[in-house]
Amino acid sequence: MDDELDLFFGAARAADAVPTTDLLMRIAADADAEADARAAEARAAAPRAPRRGVWAGLLAAVGGWPALAGVMTASAAGFWIGFSAPEPFADGVSWLNDTAYVSDYLPSYELATALE
Repeated sequence: MDDELDLFFGAARAADAVPTTDLLMRIAADADAEADARAAEARAAAPRAPRRGVWAGLLAAVGGWPALAGVMTASAAGFWIGFSAPEPFADGVSWLNDTAYVSDYLPSYELATALE
């Protein structure tokens, strides 16, 4: 029995095992189909980036929440300063055109000593 098997194995060793062109074409077609299927699965499973709205784009253009907080604080301060202007500036007269100077509105030495 071993002699018969050795005969078959010897014949198999002697023959060159060259795959046919048809077999190679089928293997390549199967590989292409598998690659396409895996690419389709990867595209379907990939998370999509959420679309940003107009407000989110504007917020990002300004610099985010910290920058927007600074802009809003400066706007509120400018509005308040403009709304509650000191009496000499209420008419819109600039201190450059008037005889008053900024130092006239600063606390004086007499005021600091009077509080003692």
